[in-house]
Amino acid sequence: MDPGRYHLYVTRAGYATQEYGEGSSAGSNAILTLNPGKNISDLIFRMVPYGVISGRVTDEDGDPMADAVVMAMQSGVNEGRRKLLMVQTTVTNDLGEYRLYGLPRGRYYIRTEYADRQSPKNMRSTPDDSTLAAQTAYLPIFYPGTPDVSRASAVALSPGQELPSVHFRLIPTRAVRIRGRVFNAILGKPAGGCCVYLKPRDSMVESNTFAGPGELFGPNGAFEIDNVVPGAFFVVAAMFIERSFRQARVPIDVANSNLDDISLTISSGVELVGRVAIEGREPFDLSALRVGLAEAESDFPYVRPAEVKADGSFKFTDVSMGSYEVNVAGQPPGAYLKSARSNGEDILNGKLDVSPGGSRGPLEIVLSWAGHQLDGAVTDEDGLPIPGAMVVLIPSGDRRKQYRLYKSASTDQYGKFILRGIAAGDYKAFAWKDVEYDEWEDPEFLKPFESKGVEVRAEENEHSSLALKLIPSAAPKEQS
Repeated sequence: MDPGRYHLYVTRAGYATQEYGEGSSAGSNAILTLNPGKNISDLIFRMVPYGVISGRVTDEDGDPMADAVVMAMQSGVNEGRRKLLMVQTTVTNDLGEYRLYGLPRGRYYIRTEYADRQSPKNMRSTPDDSTLAAQTAYLPIFYPGTPDVSRASAVALSPGQELPSVHFRLIPTRAVRIRGRVFNAILGKPAGGCCVYLKPRDSMVESNTFAGPGELFGPNGAFEIDNVVPGAFFVVAAMFIERSFRQARVPIDVANSNLDDISLTISSGVELVGRVAIEGREPFDLSALRVGLAEAESDFPYVRPAEVKADGSFKFTDVSMGSYEVNVAGQPPGAYLKSARSNGEDILNGKLDVSPGGSRGPLEIVLSWAGHQLDGAVTDEDGLPIPGAMVVLIPSGDRRKQYRLYKSASTDQYGKFILRGIAAGDYKAFAWKDVEYDEWEDPEFLKPFESKGVEVRAEENEHSSLALKLIPSAAPKEQS
């Protein structure tokens, strides 16, 4: 094998994938450094079976709920916002039983929802003010039985453990009906073959299930969604038009009354052109890069990446109206994204507004080889090296929310780390063991460790070394 720094994995059917230096938290591992002419032997991996979480879902009378969706989720942080991220999903059988298997050790939030749009068995037949029968539906709930995510309790799953009694009892609540129409402005007629569904608004839950799919019918692109429980949602219409994915959405607040006349319009996208340049003398094939746009608060946040030509030019042919962040994939290890501008305005530290009155380019993106390099070692209080520590470099001051500036790396078997492509500025360096990946983006997590960070001043085209002491990690949180 060539000398270098490697990740080493061991896999086996029925067993959790294990990485060299793996700790007790998700994403913890150690880098394996192979030096020229040196052999490494006697590495030992102790494989453990996957874990299982199982249980039963019943209705208010204790009868089994077939086809209820059950999800295993884990707490994570993305750009400072804590979310519950989907790990695995399943449905109950005719006895109301479910089994989530193939789970690695960790802390899981279990959630269930009854996705069938049929009304519960106790649906009332008394007409309401719309001359339709009043509707009831089952609220999604978290274990141990709450619809409030802040009151949910995580279950701790040990390596190879089976937790067999994570049960749910669903209780019906008042529900309403939503009606509306979707218009296809591209073809100038009502939309056909369109999927309409609800997505919770301002939710901590990132899941692939929806509050209820709608179904288009009639000649006017009409849709109807029944049995919607109270809450704040987006109504989303999505479809493929001329080989491109299109969507539209509107926010709604569901209370105790039916909502009619919801209107969504699917419009054509716009063309964006731009160019990427790289500062520095070292040659680089720009065609290895891809430019992407990430839309805030979207169900499908990433526009198809634009290929970059050898001269640095690129083009997006179909960008929907919205607000976007720019990112570049395929950057060489020592480079960093220095600037991004549209019509002379900075969009790297802001947003690209694609709207009838907003900017549509050209985009000017500059990468730089002049990134700072920081290396060093992590030791404990006795001066012993710590393999598998997570070293994190976090920008200081008003740049704290610029998450593209964050850098992280694991230490190798000698406790050493390397961070490359650091933009110039002031930072703090931290070193933890068994910290959840990206946990440090949560301001509440970082607050008690702030004074333990080591200040770093990064200069362009400079290299510095740093000796870090391991910081004891915080205890895991019971609630999200």
